[in-house]
Amino acid sequence: MQGMFDPRIASWRAYRQGLIGTSAAATAKDATEQFGWSRSVGGGNPYVAIWARTGRNREEVDAELAAGDIQELQAARGCTYVVGRGQYGVACRIAQGFADASAMRTARNKLGVTDEEIAVLQDHVCRVLESGPLGPQELRKALGEKVRMFGDEGKKVGTTSTLPLALGFLQTSARVRRIPLNGRLDNERYQYALWPDAPALPGREEAVSEFVRLYLDATAPAKMDALRGYSSLALKELKPAVEAMELTDTEFGLVPNHLVDEFTSWRTPDEEDVRFLGSLDNITHHQWSFAGHVMPEDGAHPIWNALGIRSGHLMDSPSHYITDRGQIVGLWEYDPDTEEVVIFTFRPATEAIRTAQSKTAQMIHTFLGDMRSFSLDSSKSRQPRLMALRSG
Repeated sequence: MQGMFDPRIASWRAYRQGLIGTSAAATAKDATEQFGWSRSVGGGNPYVAIWARTGRNREEVDAELAAGDIQELQAARGCTYVVGRGQYGVACRIAQGFADASAMRTARNKLGVTDEEIAVLQDHVCRVLESGPLGPQELRKALGEKVRMFGDEGKKVGTTSTLPLALGFLQTSARVRRIPLNGRLDNERYQYALWPDAPALPGREEAVSEFVRLYLDATAPAKMDALRGYSSLALKELKPAVEAMELTDTEFGLVPNHLVDEFTSWRTPDEEDVRFLGSLDNITHHQWSFAGHVMPEDGAHPIWNALGIRSGHLMDSPSHYITDRGQIVGLWEYDPDTEEVVIFTFRPATEAIRTAQSKTAQMIHTFLGDMRSFSLDSSKSRQPRLMALRSG
């Protein structure tokens, strides 16, 4: 099992993630800049992550989104994350060469698309958006024959027209940004708008170096395998950035030198500190595995098989976490039909867990309405997981 459990390391990472005591982050912007970009897949993970660290509710987070202090951008591996304003440039540069380049390679090889064709379409998109934000269908209508449709051949390779290709490059180059249609992060319906106050993008080497620094400050100790998995960057890019930093290689992974003394002297606090977190929370998502936060006997529990993953292969959790000082002590799901947070705990639930359970249910009911893991998650598709948690 990858990442053996050590309570001191688990609690240290929780502390560095703002999940022990009161974090220094007061806003969503603070949280995403200090503790890492928050993975967004059309579900509630960003809201729960920010709430767990700052106490900010959805309406307050949405206000920051509307003000431009946070945005949902393509970032690590070309995947979408909620990013703070001060790191937009790094995120966009890091995203280049992943989803945009992959889609373009397929279109070039299978559909005869040229780089010049997409470059011209990008300029047309920007001119159309000068009149204001538009959704994909509105854009396609406004652009007319400037968008090439691929028909059945395109469906076979997952690219229906040239428009998504142009929009992908426009976003990673920070010329265009996308705006959630309802102003919320837990959906995947967007409009596209020009980005007049976009940040200047750093050079590639500078962006990789800053990305690695941000990652290690929020995550250390971290193994190179975890950094490579999270970033999907080639070793030829990562290695120079890592070698240029002042780091100490411990048995648990790399630690920035400015944190070494604090890390070495860290001791797990005596008092419970329970947090209800999404399954994509950075405390495990950054490590590319959650095994390092689960006691071995809990990692072998039949609950994992009931949830559809093999015991001992704890890479991605189908259900959300309950943590106590960084240790995963249970799992949870929200049942919108009964408006309750359903929990499973590896040991009898403490009063602190029950209190956090009640507060989490109230927050979701009041501000989110539901806690989807991803955009297509629903009360119906969640029933097997709810049943597994209820039956233990």
